[in-house]
Order: sequence, then C-alpha cells, then structure tokens
Amino acid sequence: MKVRTSVIIGSIFAGLMAMEPAKADDWGCQVILCLSNPGGPTKFAECVPPITKLYQQLRKGKPFPTCSGAGYSVTAPRFEPYYCAQGTLINNSSCRSAQKAEVQCPTITGEEQVSETLDRIFVPGQGTVCRDYTYSNALVREKPRFVDVTTDNGRQRVWF
Repeated sequence: MKVRTSVIIGSIFAGLMAMEPAKADDWGCQVILCLSNPGGPTKFAECVPPITKLYQQLRKGKPFPTCSGAGYSVTAPRFEPYYCAQGTLINNSSCRSAQKAEVQCPTITGEEQVSETLDRIFVPGQGTVCRDYTYSNALVREKPRFVDVTTDNGRQRVWF
C-alpha cells in the first residue's frame, strides 16, 4: 500500500511540476503535496527545493504558502525548544519519568525535605523499598519552531 501511495503521489507531483504556465500558488501546492507524502516531505528529489524554501521562509517569519483549491489548514508558528526521550514527560526544562522507579530511600533526619511523590513500601524479606519519579535534563531541539499542517491525510507537525 505504501509503495502504491508513493507512486500515486509521485505521479501527481510530476504532473504538477510539468504544468505550464506556472501559477503564483504552485509553490504552496507543491509544499502541501510534499507534506502529504507518508514517506516524508523530502522522499522525492522534486520535493527537496520546495520544502527547503518552506523552511527558509518560515525561519524568516514569512507566512505559510497558499494553495487555492486544496483543503488544508495551518496553525500559527509555535516555539518548543525542549524535548524528552520516549517514556519521559517534559517538565519545564527537565524530563520526568512517566512511571515511578525504585530509588535509594533517603534517610530522614529532622526537618529534611523528602519528595512529595516518594512512596515508601515495606516488602517482607526486603525491608523498605522506595519508588519515585526520576528526573533528567531536557534535550534541546535543533529546529525549535513548528507549524501543524492539517490535510485530508491527517495532521503533520513541520519543524523548522
């Protein structure tokens, strides 16, 4: 099915590229067509120039190109500089594990602040076992800005 879809999209794109004379909104239609490819927006060599131009234009604060007659919508550009590895959740500029894990139990001496999410569990034969969320530094995106493009094929996030 993927090969068939790619062939169909490639054929449509080749036909679009061969259209003469060029219309003002051809670039926008090329962008939408390339973004709609399940194999990725630059899977076909013909898509590299329009998608590269898209990234350059969006970085400069220019609007997303238009394509008359195509049913799509685009969100305003957004900024999301940090991300976390799979299985962790973003928490400001750090990452928190999605599940609690076994951690070393802290010793309580007086007014020491213990994590509010720490669970102390007594396990027969083992004693006290502690479980809590673990934290790590968030990763920084190479391309921190994005728009969400929605077409008949679904929604796609375009990072630039």
